[in-house]
Amino acid sequence: MSSENEPSRRPRRRHVLIGVLVAILAVQSAALVAQQIQISNLQTEHAEPGPAGPSGPSGPPGPAGAPGARGLTGPAGKVGKNGQDAVAIPTQDSNTYVQLTETESRAHCETVAEQAYPSTSDTGDESLDALTDAYSATMHEETFQQCMGEQGYPQ
Repeated sequence: MSSENEPSRRPRRRHVLIGVLVAILAVQSAALVAQQIQISNLQTEHAEPGPAGPSGPSGPPGPAGAPGARGLTGPAGKVGKNGQDAVAIPTQDSNTYVQLTETESRAHCETVAEQAYPSTSDTGDESLDALTDAYSATMHEETFQQCMGEQGYPQ
């Protein structure tokens, strides 16, 4: 009898093991499907935008840009007194004009030249800064000389 019992147990064990394996795979597949549904739900929740929050603080200002090209030359002025061009400043009390002194003209021309061609640039590139500074210095001096000539104090 023992020989009859053994062959019948082996196919039975195989059927039980195959059944358990199929059950485990079915449970694992169901768990994967449930997990994928949860992931899809989370993605859908994040896809809907909520209300906008307050804006953050503004960042620091960027570096100053390179100076622009010099503007067009204006129309010729009127002939001044005694063959000199007179730059006049209106006084508060009347409409009469007063010619600037040489010191006032120098200050005025220095301001004009500095505004047109700033003395320093800081782009972070040393070679570019050196070239820009050299050009600005040359143009600053030419602008100053031209302005002083226009003030009646040629240099």
